[in-house]
This record gives sequence, structure tokens and C-alpha cells, in this order.
Amino acid sequence: NARLVETHTDLPLARKWGDGEVASADGLRFVVPVRTVYSRYNRKYFGSQRGITYYNYTSDQFTGFHHIIIPGTVRDSLYILAGLLEHKTSLRIQELMSDTAGSSEIIFGLFHLLGYTFSPRLADLEHVRYWRIDRSQDYGLLEDIARNRVNTALISEHWDDVLRLVGSLKLGTVKAPDILRTLAREGSLSGLGRAVAEVGRISKTLYLLEYLHDESGRRRIQVQLNRTELR
Repeated sequence: NARLVETHTDLPLARKWGDGEVASADGLRFVVPVRTVYSRYNRKYFGSQRGITYYNYTSDQFTGFHHIIIPGTVRDSLYILAGLLEHKTSLRIQELMSDTAGSSEIIFGLFHLLGYTFSPRLADLEHVRYWRIDRSQDYGLLEDIARNRVNTALISEHWDDVLRLVGSLKLGTVKAPDILRTLAREGSLSGLGRAVAEVGRISKTLYLLEYLHDESGRRRIQVQLNRTELR
């Protein structure tokens, strides 16, 4: 697959579509009628049968540069970083787009700390929360909506561990899905997980303001997600 991507990237038409620095991720769910270690029960998606999710990563040049088989269906955000960190092609993906299922505050935090741009298409915007760092400051037009305060003390307390975590992910000594399960074990965030989420709240708030303001940016995200659907 890496060789196919390399050949495709050199085509003049592929370069017209994009520079290979933008990608999107999405999952396809399949019922698996035969017994296999990869399938799991999930009543929401498969009824009384077993199934898998084929999680695929598509570049802006229409190439599928990575994929993951997810047993059953768990939250997409557990796997969304894996495609950027583990793919074997020469593409230098800098920005990744997804639907709402792939987003969380921890994901926003990890993307920011790793130097990537996370650009999800978000739903239910009337229910999102905006965060501020300094409660005493006047945030002008945002004063009434940015009522939640980022816990910077928690970030400082765990900063050394945050750096070790990011370094381990960059070097590939740990896998992103394993780390995310550790940070949010049984639905409860660890201290390190909460620190990463606090960083994510800063990143997500800045992203939300840009997302709401920039209609062309929202259209750009939709175009890339459509490429995944088309492929």
C-alpha cells in the first residue's frame, strides 16, 4: 500500500487535488457472519450479530494511507491518532479531519501537543462548552459563554509526565489506542488524562471560535470528509 501511495503522490492530477498534508478518518461498520477474533457484539450497530469497524484514513489526494480493524465498535477517538503516528508512507500529514465521533478534549490536547491540527466536523454546537484561563479577565463578547475555567495548576502538576507521554507517542514506544485506554480507564480520567484534557480545552475553544467564524473553513472540512465517502 505504501508503494501505491508513493506512485499516486507523484501523479500531476493527485497534486492538483492536494499536497498530501491534509487527511480525514472515518469508519465503516460491517456485520461479520463468520466466527472471528476480530468481531464483537454491539447491539446499537449490529443487533444480535457480531461485527467490526473498518477505520480508514484518506489523504487529500484520495489515497488510503492507513487502516485499522476495530473489533466491534468502540469510540472512534481511541484510534484516530494511530493513522498519523503509524502509517508507513512518506506523506507528511499535518491536519486530520473527522466527524463528531472522533473528537474529545483529550484528542484535541494530544493533537496540539504532538504538533498536529485537529479539524473535526462538529454537531450540536449549541451544547458545547467554552473555556477561559483567567476568571478575572474581561472576555468581551465571549464573557457570557466562556464561563468554564481551565485548570492550569493541574497542567503544571503533570507537565513532566505529559512531555514523557508525547515523546513516547512520537517515538512509537507506545500505541495511541493503548495510551488513550489508560488515560480514560472505565470512563474515568486519570490525573494525567485530566491534564491532557485541560490542554485540549484550550485548543478546542480556539478551534470552536474559528470554526463558527469561518464558513469557508467548514466547507473545506466537508470537502475532505466527502473524499473519504467517495473513496
